[in-house]
Parts: sequence; C-alpha cells; structure tokens
Amino acid sequence: MSRIEEHLRKTFIQETPNEIFYPEEAIRKQLSSIDPFLDESTTSEERARFKQDVYTKMTNSAQHLTQPEQEFAPVPPELTKHFMMVAPLHPSLPFNPTQFIEQYAKWATLKNALVASGAQVTVIDPREKKKPVHFFCRDGFSKIQNVILLPDQNEAAHEIEAMANSRPDLMSIVQELMGTNNFISLKDKKAEYERLEHFLENSDERIGLLQEISLDGGNVISDPITKSVFVGLKPSLNPIDIRYNKEIIEALQKVIKKMVGSEWAVYDVPIKEDNLTRAQYEQYQNAVLQDPGQAQILYHLDLGMSEPLQNGEILICPDITTPEKYQQIKDILGANRIIEVTREEALNMSTNLVQHGSNIIMSKASNRLRGILQEKGYHVFDAKDFGLKNFVIMDSGPHCLTNELTPSLG
Repeated sequence: MSRIEEHLRKTFIQETPNEIFYPEEAIRKQLSSIDPFLDESTTSEERARFKQDVYTKMTNSAQHLTQPEQEFAPVPPELTKHFMMVAPLHPSLPFNPTQFIEQYAKWATLKNALVASGAQVTVIDPREKKKPVHFFCRDGFSKIQNVILLPDQNEAAHEIEAMANSRPDLMSIVQELMGTNNFISLKDKKAEYERLEHFLENSDERIGLLQEISLDGGNVISDPITKSVFVGLKPSLNPIDIRYNKEIIEALQKVIKKMVGSEWAVYDVPIKEDNLTRAQYEQYQNAVLQDPGQAQILYHLDLGMSEPLQNGEILICPDITTPEKYQQIKDILGANRIIEVTREEALNMSTNLVQHGSNIIMSKASNRLRGILQEKGYHVFDAKDFGLKNFVIMDSGPHCLTNELTPSLG
C-alpha cells in the first residue's frame, strides 16, 4: 500500500462499490448530514419521520437508475487515472430534501461510473470538524503532468474579503439568496484550503505552491502535446486587475518551468462572461439555486474548453473568449485537433467532461457531438444513459465535481 493510499484510508471515506448504483447503506450514512439543516425546534420524532421520508425517496430514486447499454472500454494500466471527489454534504450547499436527493443521485452515479470504467476514486468526507473541503473540488487545485499547483490559502481566502469590500452589492445578493448559515466566510474558506493543503502535503503528490496567488482549477487547462497551459482570467480594464492577472501568469510560469519543464508556456485566456453587473449577477444566482441542469453563463475556462482527450482532441466553444484569443488557441493547438462545440452544447456542460481512456462521461451529449466523438473511436456516456437528466449540481458539471491525483501503484 502506498503512503498516499494509507493516508487516505485513515483520513477519508473510501467508497468503491462494485455495482453501478449507490448502495442502501451509503444512503443511510448520508442522512446524518441532514441534521444541521433542520430547524432546532423540531422534535426527535419529527426528525426521524423526515429522515425516513428522505430515505424512501432516495431508494426510489435509485431504482429508476439504469445501466448504460454500452460497456465501458477497458483502460490500459498505464493510463489508469485516480480521481478525487467530495461527498455532497458540504455546509455551503443550499439544502432542501428534493434537491438533496437529486444531487446525491447525480454525484453517486458519476462516481460509480468512474469506478465502473476502471478508475481509482477517492471520496472525501467534507464534514470533518471546522475544516471542510469544498464540494466542487476542481476549485481547490490544478494538476499539470505530475505536479499539483496549489493556490496560496491566504490569498484564496482573502478573495472573499476583497469582493466584500469592492462589490458589497454582489456579496449581499449571495448572502441573501444562500442564507447566512450557508454562506462561506473568510474563515471557512481558509479552513478549506488548510485541510486540502494538509491532505496533499501528507501524500506522495509533488506540489508547487503559488505564492500570493489564487487560481481556480477550473480555469486551468493544460496540453502535454504542445506543452501549453491555458489560464482563464477575468477581463478587466482596472489597473489593479490587469496587474494581478499578470502576476498570476508570471507565478504559474515560474513554478511550471521549475517543476514541470522549461519548455512549457503559459497563455492567458480572457473569459468574456466573468464580469457581471449587479442585475446580471442577481439573475445568475437565482437561476443557479434552482439547479436548472445546465450552466447559465460560461464563467470558467472548463465550461468552454475541455481537457485533451486520449487522442489529443480538445472540445472548444468559441464563445468562451474573444475571437482574437480563440484564433491564437487554434494556432497553438492546431486546428485539426479542435472539435468546436456550440454555445448551447457548452451550456449543457459538453466541455466540462471527465475522460478515462477512450471513455468520455459528460452531463448531456447532443446527437451531433456524440456522433463526432463516436466516429473518432470514443465511448460516450451522458447522464441519460444512467436514467438521469444531467450531471449538473449548482451550475457545475463532471469536471467541476472531480479532480485528479496520482494513481496508486499496485
């Protein structure tokens, strides 16, 4: 057993059921997460009835799931991946019974699909005292080759403070819509990164710390063929933002050249829709909380650009950035490697996919895109293949719900 595997067994939940559906005992275990959301005035009998009702609905939900008609393609041992996922029990997630059942079904089915494809999957329980790990674990770090790029925990936490100071109108919307109890505070955010950093530093992972830099892993896409790293950044004419964007690129370039390879290059990609007005932001947050099953805007790079597939193709929606930057990306990657997706496909999380060997798991595949990928030899699975409508939880898809670790040997 490797050191990372031993550490994980001691610290986190390890769930790798053989069956494609989530098991009954797992459903019962998750019900303990409901208590913090129930009104303190409820009696123990009322809590018991409520939990039984949720349990019944969850087991009924499981019965509606189906196994895909096609089988997962075998993945050679040297290409086996190790995914990390965080159980959908984070205190910052808005809670109501119906959404909880639907979200858990999506999360568990995605996790078990990865297991069925032959991947290693480590599940983290976010309920550890005072130090949860964010449910959307792609936020926490990015991985380039065999190096994990870990943002500065203090800088990441202070992003919330900076937003509160510069855009109190937006922060008040978030708190009002999500509720004070669910709002992620500066202290909470720092605790998340502290636990993530502790976990990674006690593993076999190679870590590159990004000093004084905060960067969401969903804004980092790397291409080993051209040795390029694309970084989604907020477009702004504000001198402070411009300087900070430059510092992000420089910090990444420094760490990557030192730990990954001197031949690697880093390119900024302005995300067109990451600059909302108050009215747009309020509309966006309201829509997200309804969990509509698709993205509302292309707010991160991985909502408009996929990781490279097994044979090198990359799915890209031209709307993710400016025409000039999109042309630069095509020139760098080579137009023959790019599979263009429409805006509608991107909003349905087509680029926010997870791939394992020739198996591609996405939230919703259009007939057009499924056909293109199948012609190229890929096995495409989406939520409807498992009896679900989508794999989207609060504006986040399969890529957001997972991250990659170094595979354990043996």
